[in-house]
Amino acid sequence: MEASNSPAWEVPVVVFLVWTLVLAVSTLIVLSCLRRETRRFSKRVSKPGGTRQEEEVEGLEELDALMGEYVACKLAKGVLDRLSAAFSPTSDSTHEEGLRQQVLAWFRQRVAELRGRGLAEKGIKRTLLAAVRTGLSRHPLDLRGSRRSLEAAQLLLTLERPGGHHLRDRLSTTLPRKAKGGGLFLGMSPQVREARR
Repeated sequence: MEASNSPAWEVPVVVFLVWTLVLAVSTLIVLSCLRRETRRFSKRVSKPGGTRQEEEVEGLEELDALMGEYVACKLAKGVLDRLSAAFSPTSDSTHEEGLRQQVLAWFRQRVAELRGRGLAEKGIKRTLLAAVRTGLSRHPLDLRGSRRSLEAAQLLLTLERPGGHHLRDRLSTTLPRKAKGGGLFLGMSPQVREARR
């Protein structure tokens, strides 16, 4: 008979306390997994020698700001707008192109600095790509930083190819490349080298 005299709120309170306990434990598990993955991410992107690549390259804050504005400008346009801007430049595309040129100038300056330190072509590329990846992505779930680092890496790699990755791009400066005959690094496209011969 005592069971019928118990208040009606006891069962919901017990269920609430059990669910609270389950949610608290699952939250702690998720946070510990996230902390472990962030630690793994930091280990993976750091240089094996102990120093981080982003410490070797200066001015990553400036690149982060430029890439944030560049990605925002790029994402504000749709696919058809980007395609039409490739054929007929508008004021929006000139702003995007201006940002793109600023980012490319930043990369050219860093290539010159790293070349001054005596790094080889492969070392320059590795250092810059690792610095972009670690400097713009703070943790594994940083989608904004991942997008910025992807776009920055694509822009860096356009320095390598004459003509770049879109129709209006006609870059003549490149990353240092070994000449066919000698061991010199030349910063000009193959067409320009042929024209000078």
